[in-house]
Order: sequence, then structure tokens, then C-alpha cells
Amino acid sequence: MLAESIKAAARSVAGEVREIRRQIHRHPELSFQEFETARLVHEKLSQWGIAHETGIAGTGVVATLEGRNPQSRCIALRADMDALPIAEANNCDYCSEVVGVMHACGHDAHTAMLLGVAKILNDNKERFEGRVKLLFQPGEEKLPGGAMAMIEAGVLEGVEAIFAQHCYPDLPCGKIGVCAGAYMASCNEINISVRGQGGHAAKPQHSQDMLWIAAKTMTELQFKVRNFMPKKTPYLLRFGQFVAAGTYNVVPDEIHIKGTFRAYDEGMRRAAIRFMESFVNEEAHYYGVNAEVRINQGYPFLYNEKTLKKQVKEIALDYLGRDSVVELEPLYTSEDFAWYSHQVPAMFYRLGTSNAGMGITGKQHTSTFDIDEDSLEIGTGLMALIALRNMEG
Repeated sequence: MLAESIKAAARSVAGEVREIRRQIHRHPELSFQEFETARLVHEKLSQWGIAHETGIAGTGVVATLEGRNPQSRCIALRADMDALPIAEANNCDYCSEVVGVMHACGHDAHTAMLLGVAKILNDNKERFEGRVKLLFQPGEEKLPGGAMAMIEAGVLEGVEAIFAQHCYPDLPCGKIGVCAGAYMASCNEINISVRGQGGHAAKPQHSQDMLWIAAKTMTELQFKVRNFMPKKTPYLLRFGQFVAAGTYNVVPDEIHIKGTFRAYDEGMRRAAIRFMESFVNEEAHYYGVNAEVRINQGYPFLYNEKTLKKQVKEIALDYLGRDSVVELEPLYTSEDFAWYSHQVPAMFYRLGTSNAGMGITGKQHTSTFDIDEDSLEIGTGLMALIALRNMEG
């Protein structure tokens, strides 16, 4: 039985996968600086005799495994490699050795598991048709994201479907999370600067009420966008920074505001951006101040193809047993795997990694994030089985 065979294979590589993950965790690298991580990937693939290319989109690595009749079909599996500018607060023997940088999102695990998948598939090439591309991608955490650069480098050429798994501390180790359709939102970075005449707060005749104007613009924007967006169209507009360098009796000349806009519809996303830009400029003109609006486009929304979601769910149930799969709701977080999902059929699923009994409960993008390393064996085997099921002759 294929599932049992892959379980045995995943068990046999589990120790090496764990050591690879720990090595990467000790030596995290920021987005587009994954030189040593890429070197490690290259060394492992070379050791196992797996054909690959390096230097893709900077530090990316692409390996290709060929089964029977290599031109018949092609799928891709993706892992991201970058870390975050966060100081690790965990106390373990594989903690980050780089000051102010840690793998707080699980990309070290993603890279290690995909290497484990590479080894398993390489040992089972007689069991599948076509080709499997393994994408070790840089820069997921930093706009514009490494996925777009990989696509521009041609990594999706001939690819009929792409899969990725992501560590998920909201689920315990042993569980898999899936969602069909629009799963993760697009993101845009909102930057607003309001400039006018500041001065002594007690002499209003000589200055404009800059903070009130900027605050009213920010709060009115929330209200206006709510009316602009069609009813029942999900979106998110939130502000995270309001910087006014004044004091008790000093009104500043300028205020800077930062926020985020997220949606699941690309057309409405573009329309909302145009509306926000127009509204802020109109408000500034009305109050006699100047406004600069810059809205940086981030990743598009991530779309999970429905038949691939159904397939992954069935494979996970077969591999892990009854009650192992959780149906997830869409999230407002974003992920650059979305770029792939707008090019070819895609499936991005979640791998449960927490363990409350072991105290492994830290959330992603926090200084205490870690994983139950038993999830590495689960993720390695499941992804290998997904690839083989897709490539069966």
C-alpha cells in the first residue's frame, strides 16, 4: 500500500530532516539573503544525486525529479526559505545564533521537509509518471515577494499544478487544515502624509489644526470605504501607525499614517485603491492642506483550486486517519504563494505544529514561535504522497 510505504520512507528520513531544520533554524537569513540556506539545499541535493539549478531569482534553488515518461506531466512543490527580523526568546539547543533574526514563521521547517520529500521521491522514481519540480524560494516575507521573481525566471514552465504546505500553530501537531477557493487575502500598504501649517497650539490664528485634520481624514476613510464596498464583500482596512511629532503646545507641520487594505477580489481591490487615493486628496483640498497618498501593491489573494483541495483532503485522511483534517475559514493574512495560484491550479494547505502539553504554543511572527518536530515527519510524508498520487501512471 502506497501510503504505508511512504510513512516508512518519511520515518527513515525524519532524523535527517530534523537536523536540517535545526541547522537552518540556528542560522536564519533574511529575505533575499538566503545564501547559506541555499548552499545547504544545494549540498543535500548534490549528495543525493538530484538534478537542480541554483541562483534562481537570486538565492532560489529548483530541483527536478523525473519519473517514467518525463514529458507526460509536471507538478511543482514549493518551500520558502527566509527568516524574520525578530529576536528569538526560546530556550532550546537550536536557537538562532544570529542576533535579531529568527525563523518565526516555519520556513526552516518548510525547507527541511521539502528536502525530505526530494529524497523520498528520488528513491521512488519508478512509481510516478512525469516530472516533479521542487521550488526552494527566497523572499516570501518581503514585498514584492520571491514568488513573482521565480515565476519571471520561468519556474512554472510546463507546470500543471502546484502545492505548498505551511506550519500552522493554530492547529495541533497531527492535524491538517484545508480551505477551497479564496483562502488568503490580497494586501496593500497604505502610506498617507498630511502636510500643512503647524505652530504654537495656543495661537490657532497662526496654524492649522493638523492632528484633527489628519485624524478626521483617517476615520472618515474607514467610513467611506465601508459605504464604497458592495455589501457582503469581505475586506479589511486597518491603520497601525499615526505619527505626529508635536507635543503639548506644538502642532506639527506633518503627520504620517500607515495602514493595510486587504480583499479577496482583485477588481474591487483596484477600485478601492483608486477611491481611497481620491478621497484623501479631496479631504486635503477641502481643509487647505496637502496630502501625499502612496498605496503599495502587495500580494494578490490566494486561491485554492477546489478539486485540488478535495484531493489533498482525501489524501490526508488516507494518510493520517479519520478526524485528521480541519476545514478552515478564509484569512486576512497574505502570502506570496498567491502569485503562483493566479498562474496555475494551486493548493496551499496547513500543517498543524503546536503541542500545548509540551508548551509549544507560540504564534507565528513572535519571538516564542517553535514547532513540535513530530510534524516534520508528518509533513514530509504527506507532501511526498500528494506528489505521488498526482503523478501515478
